[in-house]
Amino acid sequence: GQQIEFILHHYHLDPNEVIFVGDSLMDCEFVRDKNVRFIAICRLFEEQNFRERGLFSVQDLTALTRLWPQSEGVIRFVDKV
Repeated sequence: GQQIEFILHHYHLDPNEVIFVGDSLMDCEFVRDKNVRFIAICRLFEEQNFRERGLFSVQDLTALTRLWPQSEGVIRFVDKV
């Protein structure tokens, strides 16, 4: 949790505009109380595991980038962190 807080503060990021991409259920818990949105990558867990917890997931990062044009600017990629 402290790493996320550091990144948000250091880069002056609004938690409501940040998306954390992770591959485990613990990753979601890591950001849950930080008001940061979470997208799961299905590697360690299956899509169903994430869906059962109400979480959005994609098969891989390529799938996530394919969704970008459909998001109408809701998802914004950051060049540097």
